[in-house]
Amino acid sequence: MKNRVGVSYIWDYGTEIIDHNRVKCWKCSICSVQKPKILPVSSGSTSNQRYHLKKTHHIIDPTESDDQQTTLDTHVLKTFQIKVARKLLVEYLIECRAPFLEIESPALKRLLEYLDPRSVKAITTANTIRADCIRYFEIAKTTVIKALSRTTSRIHISFDLWTSPNFKAMVAVTAHWTNEDWKTQSTLIAIRELHGDHNGENISEIVHAVVKEFEFVDRIGYFTGDNASNNDIAME
Repeated sequence: MKNRVGVSYIWDYGTEIIDHNRVKCWKCSICSVQKPKILPVSSGSTSNQRYHLKKTHHIIDPTESDDQQTTLDTHVLKTFQIKVARKLLVEYLIECRAPFLEIESPALKRLLEYLDPRSVKAITTANTIRADCIRYFEIAKTTVIKALSRTTSRIHISFDLWTSPNFKAMVAVTAHWTNEDWKTQSTLIAIRELHGDHNGENISEIVHAVVKEFEFVDRIGYFTGDNASNNDIAME
């Protein structure tokens, strides 16, 4: 093993080794010892090593200008899909519980434009991102309904009453079942606001409506809840 200096910047971050086939290779010095990256050096080409340093360690050729796009960059540039970008923006807003108006932020536009100018095409209005959220929710709901239609067991449900941070009474309903691979599955299928008193009649109306909506009224198994008296009434 020996160090290479003065040939290419890649040798500042790797060493030359000879593998078991007597082939000259470049071994990355930044990667972990347990999983070192070793790439053959063929015909003086260092494109694979340069790509590894840029992709994995964010190290670029210091001789390149920041605004210069190399032939290698053009070759490995991924196809940009607006639908995928918009879905990722929906997931971001939902995960952060951000307002729909955040999609119209000039700062967000500048950030996305810096990362990839093509991504600006995915930025929409607050009303459009709201419609996207509803659309993806309906797609996810349909997927759950299909999964519930293929169960090998009855569908058991658990539900509980809780108060949201803005002081609204909510009922959360979770479904439990065994799928076609005989694996137990659970998923939250609804969080609904409870209007009126927190009594068993009102709770039962919400739970029954959710079960009808997800199309398994005739396949209900067991119920799980706490020992509150209103749950007994809801069961009746």
